[in-house]
Amino acid sequence: DTSTTTNTSDSADGTGSVSESGVWRPSDVPSDVKQYIHDPASAGLSYGSSNGWFNPGDQCVHFASSYFYAIWGLKDKVMVDTGANETADWAKALGGSPSSTPKAGAIASVPGNTPSEGPSSAGHTFVVEHVLANGDLIIAEQNYNVYSGSRYKAETWDYRV
Repeated sequence: DTSTTTNTSDSADGTGSVSESGVWRPSDVPSDVKQYIHDPASAGLSYGSSNGWFNPGDQCVHFASSYFYAIWGLKDKVMVDTGANETADWAKALGGSPSSTPKAGAIASVPGNTPSEGPSSAGHTFVVEHVLANGDLIIAEQNYNVYSGSRYKAETWDYRV
């Protein structure tokens, strides 16, 4: 299960399609995917530097919390220890509750030890960029394989469909 926390404003989701699934560093995103993503640098996060990151580091929670905080202009800062807890912790801090319906701009969490995320009890967290017409998500994240984070470079991100 994926749970999400988002601001109260709705985003235009459920539209569009892309020709392929994959994972890309920012410079390698295909043009049909680019139309649905946002650049975290436009929200103030520096790529490869801790500038603009309120929670700098090389794990998924560092990027997701910093990006979510920046895009929504939040006052509260939530420090989370695992990706699996990110959504619930932000929802609690914002006076809401997690939802299983993803929306653009939402912070999302998946539990650990799942087929898609591998054998890790920490889970994973990311920010939803867009929900495609078929329900697939385009996400921005850190620490996926060698594309960003601990196996690449801290304070970086990638996009995945």
